[in-house]
Amino acid sequence: MNNPTDPGSIAPDVAELQAAWISFERITGLRPLRTDADHRDALKLLDAIWDAVYEKPSHPLSSFFDLLAQMISEYEKKRYPMTDSEPHEMLAFLIEQGERTADDFQGILDPVELDAVLAGQCKIDVELAGKLAALFGVPATLFLKIDKISA
Repeated sequence: MNNPTDPGSIAPDVAELQAAWISFERITGLRPLRTDADHRDALKLLDAIWDAVYEKPSHPLSSFFDLLAQMISEYEKKRYPMTDSEPHEMLAFLIEQGERTADDFQGILDPVELDAVLAGQCKIDVELAGKLAALFGVPATLFLKIDKISA
């Protein structure tokens, strides 16, 4: 990002930035996440972008995907604080909020495995946590249970 206070840095063209922003808002419908409707719209947008950038970190939209996922995550932390949730409870919550179906997990979990994980009968390992994190655009740590060790 250009920093106008750095010597030799070029200040952004505000008129060009404004025109790009207006176009961006029109195309995406994205706005600050203040309501559950804004959140649902952002999740739909994230899902559409995911289809383009999946497993392509060099895709031009990958940084936008990351920013949008972070924006959604921050909204969810404030709107739906979940302390000490079990990984399978977090997965169930994200499935419900994102209106996901078993088809969305193709290549990650088959329906029987998904049911076992959601029932808490099967633990989520690091590899699965990474795949689920990528699917939902959230940190993998949401799906990992780290037992607290008392000192």
